[in-house]
Amino acid sequence: LRQVDWSIMGRKGTEPGFLMNPTGIAVDEGCVAIAEEGNGRIQIFIEDESEYCINNLQNPCGIALSRDHIYVSDIDTNVIKIYGRNARGEGSFRGPGRGAG
Repeated sequence: LRQVDWSIMGRKGTEPGFLMNPTGIAVDEGCVAIAEEGNGRIQIFIEDESEYCINNLQNPCGIALSRDHIYVSDIDTNVIKIYGRNARGEGSFRGPGRGAG
């Protein structure tokens, strides 16, 4: 985990805290997660001022947080990826499909 430099938050770029084409945000009990299309990553900022990333995504669009997991929709690959709060991959499910579910 890295310390967050809040003075640079939201500037355009590739460094931690910088953003490139943010496409989604999720907030949950002391945690903010931002999906970035331009950097192909999810940045997670935690209340204690630490930060970490989920990298190597094609086109992350939507993001949701639960108590134990981070869910990311990657629209270029038609996949919902599931990560633990430690950013380790725990699974996925994919589309496309034509019916419900």
